[in-house]
Amino acid sequence: MVGNVYQWLQDKYHKSYAATPSNGDPLEDAAGSARVIRGGSFESTRPDDLGAESRSWSIEAMNTATIGFRLARSITE
Repeated sequence: MVGNVYQWLQDKYHKSYAATPSNGDPLEDAAGSARVIRGGSFESTRPDDLGAESRSWSIEAMNTATIGFRLARSITE
């Protein structure tokens, strides 16, 4: 999926991981309206942007063809 579109994450953007919950929950109470995006898009110009570890930010109101989200479903038996 990397390289199709940047993927929105639930986390609010912050410069470091210092304030993140230790149990892996997303950080949703950070100041500002920026959300974390990961991956890369078909418009990425640097190879470093195409890995899942690539982390950047965008404002929540951004409407562009290069940012999207991935649908996922948990299956419990």
